Amino acid sequence: MTLYANNKGAFDQLHNMCTFDMKLLTNDKKTASEVAIEQNHTRFATYLESLSPEMRAIREQHDKEKEKRNQASIKHDEQIEKYILTTAGNNMLDCFTCPLTKEIFHDPVVLSDGFTYERSAIQKWLDLGNRRSPMTNIELTNIVLVPNMVIKQALNELYEKQKK
Repeated sequence: MTLYANNKGAFDQLHNMCTFDMKLLTNDKKTASEVAIEQNHTRFATYLESLSPEMRAIREQHDKEKEKRNQASIKHDEQIEKYILTTAGNNMLDCFTCPLTKEIFHDPVVLSDGFTYERSAIQKWLDLGNRRSPMTNIELTNIVLVPNMVIKQALNELYEKQKK
């Protein structure tokens, strides 16, 4: 559908020739309008949702669910942050926070510059075409994101200790 994002006339012509199930979801449960929004085609997403109020309702439900997850994540992060600060201080907290977002890691990955980042934050950085380290400004030798299992495991252990 994003092929027609900048050509509403061509999309309208295709839409008139074919019947679309506007409630179909991608493999990761996104509507066509959500994909359009992710690709910065907000006008096209609005247009799709005007054709299908059901699509808009699905996206709005997804937004509510995402907000609930974000709130739960924020509460979890605050608990972990408090635990780290009370047991080890600021230096330890720095080890568990992304240098880009300044938030506690959820999905830590290592980039070729040797720094650990939150996957979604560094992926956005790379998606913008950046090929230099955000920390050192040195050109990256590759853009492979490797999970940092040590940080992830340490955070899981801290979370379990904090729950007790």
